Amino acid sequence: MKKGVALKQKLYEQWKKELEMNSGDLQKMMTRINNSLPSHLTRNLKNRRLQEVGSEYKMMRYTNRVICGDAYEKLKKLPDESINLCYLDPPFFAKRIFEVETKEGNFNSFDDTWDNDIRNYLGYMIKVLVECNRVLKKTGSLYLHCDWHASHYLKVELDKIFGYKNFRNKIKLYSCIYYHKVYLKFFF
Repeated sequence: MKKGVALKQKLYEQWKKELEMNSGDLQKMMTRINNSLPSHLTRNLKNRRLQEVGSEYKMMRYTNRVICGDAYEKLKKLPDESINLCYLDPPFFAKRIFEVETKEGNFNSFDDTWDNDIRNYLGYMIKVLVECNRVLKKTGSLYLHCDWHASHYLKVELDKIFGYKNFRNKIKLYSCIYYHKVYLKFFF
């Protein structure tokens, strides 16, 4: 019996190391684990171990990761209370279209006009902030990068969603090039 426990522990450590180093396909990992278990272990034990490894894998996928993309779409895919820190750098409601030329000569752009309606902008941001509230752990923090265009509106919405008492502070940053621009970050 002790030999079986030592073997399971050794396999567990090996799998844990592989999971930390390789964020490959979950199905391949599960198949490999299933095939590496000794045949004398019961089917019940195999299934229980696969479930444990699967849940560990799902949480490790988001450990120390920066997830880029549409915040709302990405947040919907995350499990509840699984994130320690949300940093949002959304459009600022600057009421203009931004274009940037890449090194290859291509143009990337995004529309920050929101039809010149703050309600459209806030509607989107409220959806994102509600999802942040869902995925943040009880001890988690939110940093929201914004500027003067909508910061006061966002502060009101943050108070509604996270609670007025959870507000910690704001940080003012002054850029060397554009000294007149003030960026705010809210802690919750």
